[in-house]
Amino acid sequence: MEGELSGDLYTFHEAVSQLQLQEEEVLDMHKIVVEMSEPWHKQYSALLQSTNAVDYDQDGTVYLDQMYIVLASKLNNNNVSDNIDVAKVKVYRFLIGSIAEPAT
Repeated sequence: MEGELSGDLYTFHEAVSQLQLQEEEVLDMHKIVVEMSEPWHKQYSALLQSTNAVDYDQDGTVYLDQMYIVLASKLNNNNVSDNIDVAKVKVYRFLIGSIAEPAT
């Protein structure tokens, strides 16, 4: 009985350690995605602010052209999409791991 309890306790601690590692990986990926998104956030904000300017041309295509350029550059940046894909997988694995019940 005592050896069985020790084995169960070891298994429990091992599972907790795995969840902690997965959580750290998810947080690290989140930080990377946020840091990589920062330049685009600044561009989006500046572009949005330009629509409030007195000389903003509502009938022109300057806003649309600039938005297209910003979006195209973001979509063409493989690092961002790759990191987001990796982050999605890590979050999914963390969620599955944290709700999975141990086999009896």
